[in-house]
Amino acid sequence: PVLSATGLTGTGRQIEIRALSPSVLDVFDKGWIAWQRQDNRVRFAASPQAVAMAPGDAIRDGRFLPAHPARGLALQDGRIAWSNAFGLWHQDAQGLHRVTERGLAMPQAAYKGIFLEDDLGLTAADGAVAAGVQPQTFAIGGLEFTVDPLAQQVDATIPVGGQKRPALAPLGFLHDQRQSVAQANGTATYLTPVGLVPQARLDDAQPVPAGARLLAAEAGALLLQTASGWMRQDDQGQWSGAAAPFGNGRLASENGRIWERQGGVVALRTAEPTEQWRLARQGLDFDIDQLRSFAATPQLAVAITQAGTHVAPTLAGLAGVAAPTGRAPGAGELDSLRAGPSRHVLFHRDATGYQVWDTAGSLWRQPADSERPWDARDLAAVEGLRAGYRTGAWFDIEADVIGQAASVRLPFTWARGEVMPFDDVTAIHGEPADAALLVGTRLGLRRLTPDAGGYAHQRLIVPADRAAGPAVRVIGRPAASFDRIV
Repeated sequence: PVLSATGLTGTGRQIEIRALSPSVLDVFDKGWIAWQRQDNRVRFAASPQAVAMAPGDAIRDGRFLPAHPARGLALQDGRIAWSNAFGLWHQDAQGLHRVTERGLAMPQAAYKGIFLEDDLGLTAADGAVAAGVQPQTFAIGGLEFTVDPLAQQVDATIPVGGQKRPALAPLGFLHDQRQSVAQANGTATYLTPVGLVPQARLDDAQPVPAGARLLAAEAGALLLQTASGWMRQDDQGQWSGAAAPFGNGRLASENGRIWERQGGVVALRTAEPTEQWRLARQGLDFDIDQLRSFAATPQLAVAITQAGTHVAPTLAGLAGVAAPTGRAPGAGELDSLRAGPSRHVLFHRDATGYQVWDTAGSLWRQPADSERPWDARDLAAVEGLRAGYRTGAWFDIEADVIGQAASVRLPFTWARGEVMPFDDVTAIHGEPADAALLVGTRLGLRRLTPDAGGYAHQRLIVPADRAAGPAVRVIGRPAASFDRIV
């Protein structure tokens, strides 16, 4: 084959060759890093002006300078500061640019916007050289924290008995490891690995004897159980040997009774030595707590318990159970009935009969004839009308008898739902000169006089001879004797 400027010729074949016109490639430029073709240098963006370096200076160990290992720190404006052995670099959305040529190769720490290395500091925002940061201390209540930025370490102490003790545990704080709790004088106290810590304070922790494992409180004092026994804390905070707690002391009090533990044994006594009746009981049931019956009148409240009869002017007066006033009657029913207007009888009924409570004598006694409302009692008395009970209901009404000066009590019968016989009108008569009405009823003649609401009952009139009954059938002035009303 023969090669020429226009082609390649061989045996029986020719290939045309056309020369290409060479073109220059675009220069490499990423903004923060670029290649300067005119002087064969690498340019890094920097402030106040870009920095150009020979390739041998811009690339170390096969990496561009900003790509070497660095420690970063976020800045307030969203940028990130990077410090490495070749300078301080800021990174933003456009890329990297070098702030200062001086940097710290992998700073040990960063604290409050400063890269730290031994006793030297480099401000991340502008590259200014700063002094190293010393350990910082601050307190929260009694808890004191020490922050060592260079060592990247936080420590904490808590005052215990006037001395600072380590407060940090592998997870959390030692004073939060609550091993036991007790309450004395209204304040809860925790047993922790650092000692005794009050519930809401960290500046008043107290040391405890070695081997403390259980905290208790009795009679306002704290006690500790240790390997050698129980110890009690005195008012000065000193610990001394003590008996096991809860062997003595009050357990409960109720209704004048007090339960106590004495030498580990539960005992019962009264709050008042003279009230031994409060302790009388049958097994676990106290006599004064066994209410057998109760009744009351408007003037009196009576309760019968196993202990006796308890009396008070009002129901509230029975609260707390006062001493029994009298004996307890036998098994039966306690009740009260009205024996008459404003008069009540409180009685007890059993198989042997009735007894009434005598308030003046504070005793149960046999009832007088006027104290037997279960046999006979007045129920109501209104404007001459009376109702009562005497082996059954009874009713009577005051009436005037024709020809007699004195009024009488006129009995009548009535059943619930019926019309009263003196309200069952059979006739009516009026006089032009008299505003009163004469009304005939099944129980005599009624005289009604006007009042503001109509007519009111004035008197009931019946004949002296009531053999034929008191009913009025007709009333008026007969024609033969018009001067009379018959």
